[in-house]
Parts: sequence; structure tokens; C-alpha cells
Amino acid sequence: MTKINNGIVGPSDMFSNIMIRGKRDFKSAISQVLTMINRIDTNDESLNKTISNELEGSLRYSFLNQEGIDLYDMFYGTDTMAKRLSKIKADILAGKYPEMLT
Repeated sequence: MTKINNGIVGPSDMFSNIMIRGKRDFKSAISQVLTMINRIDTNDESLNKTISNELEGSLRYSFLNQEGIDLYDMFYGTDTMAKRLSKIKADILAGKYPEMLT
């Protein structure tokens, strides 16, 4: 039992404030979904992983919409994240920011 507490329960509680899947509300939501589909007593790893992935994706998408962040513009167009990061990298390597090379 000590290995479970030290390896799973302890770290889960420690990082619960910074990880979505570690929050009690998230775990409660998964239990509610399992109850709704009458599988609360399941140890089906694939099912639990699918539910967790869908729930986390839904929460992240909801947050992005709430904050007005457009995912399409991040990845397509003339001012994408990749293009901006590439420009910063090129500027650093060209010596525009010498303090970043040390």
C-alpha cells in the first residue's frame, strides 16, 4: 500500500493544482460519466482513457473559446505561432539579441 500512496496518491495530490486530470472535480466528472453509462465498477483502461481525453479536450476547448483564442489563426495564415517562433529564432541566431546566446 505504501508504494501506491507514494507513487500514485501522493504525487496526484501534490500536483492537483497544476494538472487538470489531478483535480477532484475532474475525477468526479469521470465517475459521473461512468455512472451514466452504468460502468462505475469498470477497470477498463481504454474506456477510462477515452473518457479522460474527451473531457480534458472539452475543458481546454471551452477555456480557449471563453478567452477568445482562435485556434485556426494559431496554425494557419501569415502570422502563425510557428512563423513567429521561427522569426525569433532567426533573430537570435543573427545576433539581434546577444544576451540570449549565453
